[in-house]
Amino acid sequence: MSDEQKPTLGAQWRKEREEGVLVRLPVSRRLVRLRTVRPDMLLRRGRIPDPLSNLVVSMIYGKATNAQMDAFLEPREQVEQALETMDSLSAVCEAALVEPRIVDEPLADDEIAIADLEYADMGYIFRLAFAPAEALSRFRHQPQADVDVMADEPVDAQQAV
Repeated sequence: MSDEQKPTLGAQWRKEREEGVLVRLPVSRRLVRLRTVRPDMLLRRGRIPDPLSNLVVSMIYGKATNAQMDAFLEPREQVEQALETMDSLSAVCEAALVEPRIVDEPLADDEIAIADLEYADMGYIFRLAFAPAEALSRFRHQPQADVDVMADEPVDAQQAV
């Protein structure tokens, strides 16, 4: 049986969910491991703030739009609304970050508090967290090479020195 006809191994299915994808955050420039967050997983965790619940339900039924996502992330004039939005971003970031993990009282090297994240980075994580796993892999961090790629042409050793 060719590889094209074999089912995808379960280990491959689990890998990005369990290990996440290495992503560089745009504001802090720090590297993190993110996983996508399925909306139903947030509902099951039971810690979903009210403003986020409507958006999550729309996502579950495939009716969420980019405009709804943009509107959700718009600055709020009322303090209470701003705090609810921050709680929503925090809930998504906690679910999405594989490494470092977000905990209330960070002690270990692989732990941070939600207050350690920049607001703009939280918004970035929020958008990526709800992207399909395939889309998240496009944002995978690609370290810069230490050397330039050379052409596959023979090189005269005397000229290279």
